Amino acid sequence: MANRAERLIHMATAPQETAVRIGTVSSESDFAGLAGPWDGLVRAMPRPSPFLLHSWLLEWWRHYGGDAELAVHVAYRGDRLVGALPLSVGRRFGLRVSEFVGGTWALLADVLVAPGEDASVAGALAERLASSDHDFADLFGLTGSSRLVAALPADALRLIERLEAPVLDLSPGWDTVYDAKLSPKARRTRRRRKRLLETLGTVKHRSRAPTKSSRPRSRRRSASMDCAGRAGTTPPASSRRPEWSSTVLRYFGLLTRTCRDC
Repeated sequence: MANRAERLIHMATAPQETAVRIGTVSSESDFAGLAGPWDGLVRAMPRPSPFLLHSWLLEWWRHYGGDAELAVHVAYRGDRLVGALPLSVGRRFGLRVSEFVGGTWALLADVLVAPGEDASVAGALAERLASSDHDFADLFGLTGSSRLVAALPADALRLIERLEAPVLDLSPGWDTVYDAKLSPKARRTRRRRKRLLETLGTVKHRSRAPTKSSRPRSRRRSASMDCAGRAGTTPPASSRRPEWSSTVLRYFGLLTRTCRDC
């Protein structure tokens, strides 16, 4: 009985969790070693972004990292990765600038926090960012409900609002979302355009998963169009485009996606 009581006292007084430890990954090889637990953090985001998945970030860094310095801030509780902030530091007009790995491709980027962790993890990573060696941070892709924005002092960031793309929550149903997102005038315009199309032939809509035969051509085309049209993004060097495109296509071929086809 005495031994059991001692064990109960020890359990009651021992800390429930070890303290969070913050570090910074600065080499490509060390970042590659985070592949195992990384994507679980991404999938736990309130709005998961495929452009924060580990394979995407690693390939982007290998192709476009250039002379920038990798500065991926990580949070561990014991041996478990519980948070991350994927940044790099480069020079712009003589200044050291922190930005997300992925640059303007890092849509919906944010600090990553494991399920069950509280705001202190995001706060510790934000403090590491604030104390790092840079002149300013250009954090493209943050959402209005960003955990990183909430963790930083109110006057630490100047937020420039953009469209909340590329994610559209369709869980309420297509018709409900369509009516909510488009004004009556916009819906009338689209109905008129559909009628014009119908004068040329039958117009059909369907949702499907891409087939193996259709995937490479359609995705390669969309990738090249996106690169050519994205404001503020430097298209890949011609010598790198085939390698980058094939790598991206192979990677996203592993993801299950739904597209709308006409």
